[in-house]
Amino acid sequence: MQDIRNLSAEAAIWGLAPEFTYRFNRYNKLVTAPYNTIGYAPFAAQWDNASTNAGNASVIYLNASLSLAKVDLVFTVPPSNGTYQLSQTLDAFLNTVAHPGTRSMPSDKMTHYLVVGPLSTYADKTSVRLNGTTYPVISLGTNRGEILTRVLGDPNAPPSDPRSFASTFESVAKKYALNTLRDFKANGYAPVYPTGPCAFNICQATPERQQQAAKWRNIPDDAVAFFSQVGAAMKLNRLPTKKTGIGGTLAADLPSYMVKQPGFDGVYYSPSAGQAKTLKRFAPIGLTSRGFSVPKGWGEAELAAMQQGFTRGLTAAKSRLLQSWTKETNYWAYVNEDDEFGTYFNTPTGYLSRAMAIFAGGFPNLPSDGFYSTQLRSDGTGGFLQGDDTYSVTFTLPDPNDVTADGTLPPIEEDANGNLLGFWSLTVYQPDFGEAPAPFISQASVLNTAYSRADSAIVEIDVAESLITVMASDVGPLRPGTAILFGANAADFGLQADRAYFIAESPREIPAGTYAGIDDTTYRFPVAPIWKQEISEAGTPIQQPSMASTEPQEGVIPVVFTAPQSQVTPLEYGIVQPVSQLGSLQIESDAKGLPGLVPNPDGSYTIWMAPSLPDGVPATNWIPTPSREYYEGIYGESAAAMSWAIQPILRMYYPQAGDEPPSILPCPAGTRGCADGKAATYKIPMIINHSN
Repeated sequence: MQDIRNLSAEAAIWGLAPEFTYRFNRYNKLVTAPYNTIGYAPFAAQWDNASTNAGNASVIYLNASLSLAKVDLVFTVPPSNGTYQLSQTLDAFLNTVAHPGTRSMPSDKMTHYLVVGPLSTYADKTSVRLNGTTYPVISLGTNRGEILTRVLGDPNAPPSDPRSFASTFESVAKKYALNTLRDFKANGYAPVYPTGPCAFNICQATPERQQQAAKWRNIPDDAVAFFSQVGAAMKLNRLPTKKTGIGGTLAADLPSYMVKQPGFDGVYYSPSAGQAKTLKRFAPIGLTSRGFSVPKGWGEAELAAMQQGFTRGLTAAKSRLLQSWTKETNYWAYVNEDDEFGTYFNTPTGYLSRAMAIFAGGFPNLPSDGFYSTQLRSDGTGGFLQGDDTYSVTFTLPDPNDVTADGTLPPIEEDANGNLLGFWSLTVYQPDFGEAPAPFISQASVLNTAYSRADSAIVEIDVAESLITVMASDVGPLRPGTAILFGANAADFGLQADRAYFIAESPREIPAGTYAGIDDTTYRFPVAPIWKQEISEAGTPIQQPSMASTEPQEGVIPVVFTAPQSQVTPLEYGIVQPVSQLGSLQIESDAKGLPGLVPNPDGSYTIWMAPSLPDGVPATNWIPTPSREYYEGIYGESAAAMSWAIQPILRMYYPQAGDEPPSILPCPAGTRGCADGKAATYKIPMIINHSN
């Protein structure tokens, strides 16, 4: 029985990656977009939507699940001039195979990549000549995979700002395309862009499709169910060998956008090659390249041993993320500090890092593309950080004479003029290790309206029916749960200004031309003072697309509007731009005279994480956190069983190279300020708890 336990634990750790990809592909197909189709998310990741796992509100996400067994694809990438872009391409084992973008493949022209699987006639090519044009090839070693594109945008900027989500989506994100090679050729070797009502948007999934998708959201609790999904993944994805695809390509011939496998020695091969011996070890528990089946003759004792081993394996992966960190890192955990992160050694250590990545968010970048740091415990050993408490993080200005860079602004690569080529941001999440899409952005992020504007006129207020009619917004979607705010004269209509209300039902479309002078479709709906999310078993509100609803939620009473006593200024509304993250973009906004991070008198910047705005703190420097009081106002007595733990994550995209200290990246042995190529010099500032 011990052998079954041990093998099941090893298989659980090894199998988490293919199981995740298998499951995420199916989830994505139901709620985002069909296979081989881009799901365009035109709005920032928020508490009520899941544009991707552990969504970063500083980027526009474009997501595509790949099925390459029978088709070749053409991935169209717009010029990288002026905007940070990254298209992380992963295989079925969560290895990053390619990463075209601003850092690896800067270009001033549109580029069309041929994306192929191991069965393609182009699988062994690095470029292909078609119709007189040379196309670079992204060759995956597996039939299934994922393209996750990130385009930098400022979720807190006004739509007119060139770096706002609205502007960036129009000028950059909408120029990405994914087509079959056949369709690309038929269109005159040009991309075909989506049309119809859901073009460049993720249509809200029906309740039926969301119900179907629910089974694919989380890792199965049952070992047999889990290994069955791993087995199904094996049937779809034959393990690559070192000769699969462009295996054998020499360093000099490897395109810059293709990722070298860990331990690269001058010859490229698929990073997922070399796993056959490991998979063969799991045959005694029924897991092979042909799939999974419970071994003949097994009874309850054997199945119980498998379940015990499976649970032990998952626990080991979670513990790797939760390990105690020390004052040497100011208690920040560097989740992708190793060179093997984002693409992994095919060793027990590599498989454990890969499994940890699932619980860290699923799709970690290469450290040189995006470095992630998290903190769960303020002293490295105690309990989780709590949203009830007040925390601060202060970033000091860099000192050119101090290579240690303890607590300075994160070192990001710059251009010749000193402008950042990437960005950094601090995001506050809620952890939940029982939910695969976690960590979640907190609903409390809507409490800060400092970056929001009520500047769109309301078309009509129906006092009798307590309904408002509005035009669409370019800031966010109009759907159940969307947070909105009203203008300064809200009190004239029985409302409060500058606080979040929520769309209480699916908006009803009013045909264009119904109102004089308005040629666009308008939308009519009630609003409510609160909104309830689905709660996980761990007591955390789940970030997911809002379900279509034609009736208010149970226990949620829509607002009753009052008629003004006399002629007043028309009421205006706006979409709340939640504050879940702050960073370099907000520093730039303040420098432009727009709402942004306000510096301290000495030039440093302090970001506050607290349930309410601390005294004397600029509202633009505050990230709201969930608290017991906040949840009680929404969920009543059931809030006592909920969690308000928080998990800050600091992201550094395009961090300064490790051989240019200060940097958080590992640097070569002998480099000034570094020790044997293992430790970087930069330390993220310590989180200070002001409630202790």
